[in-house]
Amino acid sequence: MENFGMGELIILPLMMFAVLVAAVAIVVTIVSFFSRRLQRSSAAAIEQAMAEQRESLKQELRALREEVRTFAVAAPPVAPQPAAPVTHRKISEDQLMILGAVLACHFGKRVKIRSARVISVGSGSNVWSQQGRAAVQASHSSLY
Repeated sequence: MENFGMGELIILPLMMFAVLVAAVAIVVTIVSFFSRRLQRSSAAAIEQAMAEQRESLKQELRALREEVRTFAVAAPPVAPQPAAPVTHRKISEDQLMILGAVLACHFGKRVKIRSARVISVGSGSNVWSQQGRAAVQASHSSLY
């Protein structure tokens, strides 16, 4: 075996380090190439999907506009009906007592009636008012 000098011992690790750096540079280059290629293909796929969705939305919008046109032509505008005239009937004291007793039975304690009025329900009543009262009653009944 030959004796290696001090110079050869330093050159060998430096050469191995240079080879390692070159290998890392090659791997980084290859990885960046494929990642850019994948990004481009992903971006193209996303753009294509967005274009298809945009076209689909345009078709739906055209169909909706056509429906609105046919609806507007088919149904003449309806004139709003005036609200029924308000009639204030007086509630008798006996009716207030009965109402208070019913509420006391329902709640299990005495109640104070602050105000009460007669609401006519039927053909003369406004439909919007009926819907509003039904919504208010439904919200109160869910509490108990």
